[in-house]
Parts: sequence; structure tokens; C-alpha cells
Amino acid sequence: MTEWINIKDRYPKENQDVLTFSTGGAISTALFCYRNITHEPMFILMPSCESIRDETVVAYLKSVTHWMELPSPPEENIK
Repeated sequence: MTEWINIKDRYPKENQDVLTFSTGGAISTALFCYRNITHEPMFILMPSCESIRDETVVAYLKSVTHWMELPSPPEENIK
């Protein structure tokens, strides 16, 4: 598995699903994107950035300090 990456060092690729670690110790999956008008980087708990309106308050993780890529799925088929 990959290492935790500090957001001060770099952000994920735009529209990338990642694991996030926040100041309160919570680990969550989130989508990384930039807000349409302000281009502010953010982690959100929504399926796509296209569904966000700039005037809408969304549930995103403001306190994220670190992120990591999601692991690869299992190679065997689960039945």
C-alpha cells in the first residue's frame, strides 16, 4: 500500500478517489476536485464534481491533512 501524502506536499489528480486523513483522526474515502469559480482545492463526499453548484454548501472534508491512493481491487472474482 502507498504512503500517506501531506496536502502541503501535493494534491491528488483532479477527480481522483482517495483515502483521506483529517485532523480529528477520521479516515474516509473522498473525491478530490477544484471548485468551478474559485478553483479552490477540496475533498468532497459526492460522486462527481459536475454535480456541485458554487453557491451550494456541500459536505466536504475541510480538515484533511493527508491523502493516499486507493488500493487496487482484489484480483479474484467474488461470487
